[in-house]
Amino acid sequence: MWQTLKSFEGWIHEGRWGTVAFSIPELLRVQHTLRFGWDKALFLGGEAGDDTEDGSVFTRSVDEAINSRAWRAWALMIDQVCRIMRKATVWVECCPCHKGFLEQHRLEELPDLVKKGIATCPVRCRLTQELPSGELMDAVDTAARASAAQLLVGLVPLGLTAAARRELLRSLI
Repeated sequence: MWQTLKSFEGWIHEGRWGTVAFSIPELLRVQHTLRFGWDKALFLGGEAGDDTEDGSVFTRSVDEAINSRAWRAWALMIDQVCRIMRKATVWVECCPCHKGFLEQHRLEELPDLVKKGIATCPVRCRLTQELPSGELMDAVDTAARASAAQLLVGLVPLGLTAAARRELLRSLI
């Protein structure tokens, strides 16, 4: 359990939306450990705490997020939005020589040596000629449809109402 939490690498820079795109998957990766090990009273040292203090307001917010099905559903939806963003970013930053390879593999799952080779390709970010063809929008649309399906599958075990699931799906697409 501690290893999972110690391996957490997410962080949010308030001025950079992209940091959310890489932090939400980290948060989702540790969510089960957080829910299993979280104890608000123990965290507060056995005291109820005063909700007017910054620390207690923070603790209440964390407690609500960890225990909220709606918050977990929202995090899943944001993760899917971030997947679409990452897919678009990979497409835009790609090169003609590695584009086909990256369409078949997820960049984050590739070995570091392969990622380094792709990142240092001399024709990286040279796909401007493909922009008028609509390829980028097709890639984003495909990613959005796949993300909607993945989100729906992820929401089922949370036991949300059909209306709540529809609202999250509408937010995604």
